Amino acid sequence: MNQQPRIPDAETRKRHVEKMREVCRQLDALTLNLDELIAIFEADNRRQRRERLAGKYRRVESQVENPAVETASTQTMSASAD
Repeated sequence: MNQQPRIPDAETRKRHVEKMREVCRQLDALTLNLDELIAIFEADNRRQRRERLAGKYRRVESQVENPAVETASTQTMSASAD
């Protein structure tokens, strides 16, 4: 009625252990690949952010250096709003 689990023979245990070790090796290799991909994506995100910030600060600097350009564009926008 109550069946006890059967312990596999030594050869079967040896095969199962080897399969589990192989699976662990494969998972380690896949994890390493995923870590490398994540590092690539993070580096690309940092590069894109750096470019966006550099562009933003270039625009701000050009507006500070050439306030007449901004004044003219502001006057144009307020005139078109009237």
